[in-house]
Amino acid sequence: MLKRTGVLCALCLLMVSWAAVAEAVVEEYVDVYVDECPLRLDPQARIVDGVTYVPIRGVVEAVRGEVAWDTDTRSAIVTIGPEQVQFHEDDAIFVEDRMMVPLRVLHHTEGINIAWNAQLRRVQMTAPGVPLAGRIMAILVEEGFHDQELDVPRQQVEAAGGRTVLVGSEEGAVYEDYRDQNFLVTADMAARDATADQFDALLIPGGTAPRIMRENEEMLRLVREFDEAEKVIAAICHGPLVMVSAGIVDDREMTCVSGIADDLREAGADYRDEPVVIDGHIITSRVPRDLEPFSSAIVTALGGPVN
Repeated sequence: MLKRTGVLCALCLLMVSWAAVAEAVVEEYVDVYVDECPLRLDPQARIVDGVTYVPIRGVVEAVRGEVAWDTDTRSAIVTIGPEQVQFHEDDAIFVEDRMMVPLRVLHHTEGINIAWNAQLRRVQMTAPGVPLAGRIMAILVEEGFHDQELDVPRQQVEAAGGRTVLVGSEEGAVYEDYRDQNFLVTADMAARDATADQFDALLIPGGTAPRIMRENEEMLRLVREFDEAEKVIAAICHGPLVMVSAGIVDDREMTCVSGIADDLREAGADYRDEPVVIDGHIITSRVPRDLEPFSSAIVTALGGPVN
């Protein structure tokens, strides 16, 4: 049998209305206490005769693998880097032509780390090479965002296996960077539809966009939700202005571009002129030249490797 490794990390990424499913999964497969833990399963997950099944396609997408059907063995062959996992059709169920594989098979896979993350209040299941599988970072975006301050952290999180979602004033709105680099992005969802419990971190890039964002009540509401939940909030350059307007900077150690340092001080923040300042779940940074340590701090806060 092919070595089973590197697949269960997909579990945290797959989403469902988990109220009915999570209890069965936790009780049967995860030996850890998960009070109020939202296990994220795919909306297509099924429980059949007490066995929980998840769509193989979602697993493949989560671990950035490939899947092929082997006619001779009647199996789906999933390739993840140098490893392969084989799922025979006799062990699966099919729902509207979607192949669903048993969660228990994934749970007993070698090389998987299963742990309770108290900060995110979630069972995290990871595998080598995909340390941020299942983590999702929201990125606030508006016209005039700083292209590097959005894209560099986004790339670092995605390279570690996480997902990013652009949250703008309107879903589908197209925004351009303020440096006229012809860098365009499209909002994946509107701020009014976003809630902190959908994500693990929030990134606020700089540029001229924060001056628009701080007037958006739905974006401010989202920032406050992240703060109340003590989930990661990362802001760089002019990004902390949004946090000032959200009223969450008082008595916190923070940094920013020097031009708005007085704004932070007046709002009660303890301003530090340092590349990256971390105060609990708040991560702030100054300018683009600090993007490398800033991005690394975000990845580390989300559970990635410590650089």
